[in-house]
Amino acid sequence: MGHSCSGCSAPFQHLEKVRSVAARTDTRTLERLDFCAVCAHRASEHETYCSWVAVYRDPEIIRQSEEDPESQYPLRRIFYAYSESAERDKNAVAFLAAEMLRRQRGFKKIRESQEEGDTRVIWYLDRSGNRIIEVRDPSFSYAELDKARITLLEEMKAADTEHSRADTSGNGQASAPAEPISSPEDMP
Repeated sequence: MGHSCSGCSAPFQHLEKVRSVAARTDTRTLERLDFCAVCAHRASEHETYCSWVAVYRDPEIIRQSEEDPESQYPLRRIFYAYSESAERDKNAVAFLAAEMLRRQRGFKKIRESQEEGDTRVIWYLDRSGNRIIEVRDPSFSYAELDKARITLLEEMKAADTEHSRADTSGNGQASAPAEPISSPEDMP
């Protein structure tokens, strides 16, 4: 997607709806044109092959939000902390965390290969940072995976407790939960 309108050249704002068209040019090739809400009517001036509406996501704002350590959720932090170790029990925790992240669509499984012996290597794509990660699975036993599951749950609880401490006010008391809104008339 372009960063500015094809009609008025105004830069798009973060989360702005953009009208996009694939239009035929003079050479009969397709060209993508993106229009802001004001210039959306100009999309019909071109020989349109197809059109759609998309949301512009400013890459600079997304990059800044990914750099914020609070924006990374605990499972990803746990994975990276345990994946750097050479110890087998920590590798089992990293393996379980990677599989959970894959199920949550944080990681995408790219490839799996069998190496010498019973070791297999799995490559994942971390969708938040577009990094490729290699995870080794040396055929963990059920006991090792169960121990890793318990460790992972404890780490998640610790991260949750740490997060809830950050939500408390300075005097040590938790902030009161908001009252539920029962009808539109109750809204301030």
